[in-house]
Amino acid sequence: MASDEEADLHRIDLSPLLSEGAGAVATIPVFEIEAVLDDERFFGNAALQVGRTNRGVRIWGAVQGTQSGTCARCLAPVTAAISTSLDDEAVDDRHGEAETLRIGAGNSVDVGRLALD
Repeated sequence: MASDEEADLHRIDLSPLLSEGAGAVATIPVFEIEAVLDDERFFGNAALQVGRTNRGVRIWGAVQGTQSGTCARCLAPVTAAISTSLDDEAVDDRHGEAETLRIGAGNSVDVGRLALD
């Protein structure tokens, strides 16, 4: 079984959107994200949209949740609310550069992993 750092969290198929022209937009239904990374637990949800570009897709929206762990100073349990926006682009391999997010096998992107990062 893959660890949370390797496992897909919410992979979506972009094929229908990629068959559209630049400017087409689709809403990704709100989804939950849950992961344990470095002894900290994240639980939240993401409300995202995806739009077709001439290089691939743009993914944007909001991520909200809580992160729980242990205080490094006093070792007491700590929980913090997290709220952030997301705006990223996933591109075809032919447009990819070193650190660019690429559209994966089967025209898919793990938007859960993107939201967690």
